[in-house]
Amino acid sequence: MRFTTTFRLLMAACVLAGLVWFFEKRAGSADSRLRRNARVLEATAENVSRILIERGKLRAECLKKDGTWYIERPIRAKADDNQVETILNALEAMTRGEVITAEQCRERELGLKDYGLLQPKARLVVDDKSGSRELLIGDESPLGSLLYVKLAGSEEILATQRGIADALPDGIEDLRDRSLLSGKPASATKLEIRSKTGGIVQLGLAGGRWMIQQPVGARADSRLVERMIEALFSVKAERFIWDPVVDPVVEKDPAVPEAAPGPRVEVYGLARDEAAARVTVWVSGSEAGRELILGKPASEDGKQVYVKLGDSDSVYAVSR
Repeated sequence: MRFTTTFRLLMAACVLAGLVWFFEKRAGSADSRLRRNARVLEATAENVSRILIERGKLRAECLKKDGTWYIERPIRAKADDNQVETILNALEAMTRGEVITAEQCRERELGLKDYGLLQPKARLVVDDKSGSRELLIGDESPLGSLLYVKLAGSEEILATQRGIADALPDGIEDLRDRSLLSGKPASATKLEIRSKTGGIVQLGLAGGRWMIQQPVGARADSRLVERMIEALFSVKAERFIWDPVVDPVVEKDPAVPEAAPGPRVEVYGLARDEAAARVTVWVSGSEAGRELILGKPASEDGKQVYVKLGDSDSVYAVSR
């Protein structure tokens, strides 16, 4: 009687242990699948407020202010919103593929160096309301279809899509907005043109028509004025000539040209009293106008000209 009872209790315990093992394995398998398909970075592109990019000699810090991206270091300039969003979207799209644990690395006798993570190809730091996350980017997989990455503070090495490697810029110029005047041509309300000879023309929008306000009061050719304004707003930097470096301690990016010797504005013909022309545009909702200063030819064939904005030291070459 006692033997039968003991045997039955033993069999029940074995069955119970088997059920526990089965459900734990099933739960572990589901958890593994979830982890494999989870995003590498728990951050969405629209919520990111800061991104630091290190790749080769490039070290760029970008901040989002009032919905617009700006480069803060190594220079201070407006960033190309589309380029920054492309990087953030690529980060958001990264999902965990193979997860290589520290134990598996030891079993395979492999280390961070074997995955290109001892000296990463790139380093990204992303900030949002929930905190800061650092991502190290290593080598591609042997077949080149995946990329090995690692989150700072984690021992796991992750295999993910390689899209982020294609999205990263090679130099600071790739991150910059090439437009000089922000806004839309339709928002312009006033235009002033000053020539090197001292001539000045002021135009203002009144009752839906453009009027000459100086040197005489008269109607202007509205279509001609609108074409001029459209041309001004379409001006884009074809070359970045000079920028003041914000953080001289950071190793210089070769894409950031050195300053020319001597007074910059005189070298480029951009001193206010020597400039070929100065054009100021006012837009609705803003009391201050944006001044564009045109200087000397920037190319031997004369197809480019040096320009700068009145409130900035940066020098550009644009199409004449």
